[in-house]
Amino acid sequence: MSEAVLILERYAFDQLALNRIQIKTDKENLASVWVAKKCWYIYEWTCREAYFNEYYNAMRDFEIYAKLKSDYLKEHN
Repeated sequence: MSEAVLILERYAFDQLALNRIQIKTDKENLASVWVAKKCWYIYEWTCREAYFNEYYNAMRDFEIYAKLKSDYLKEHN
């Protein structure tokens, strides 16, 4: 999965000229959190009880990880 994130970020920054990419993941989804961290996305904030998850029948938190184009350029120079 991390390879897919890196391919998409390269396209987003190089071809679409985006300045920022965010990964939004359930706080308890450790695999997704791991992918964000492995790809050097920066944890920014947690939105508490942001959505209802039918599987857990409960309100759940999500976390935002982000990378700026300036971060991307530092990684690739």
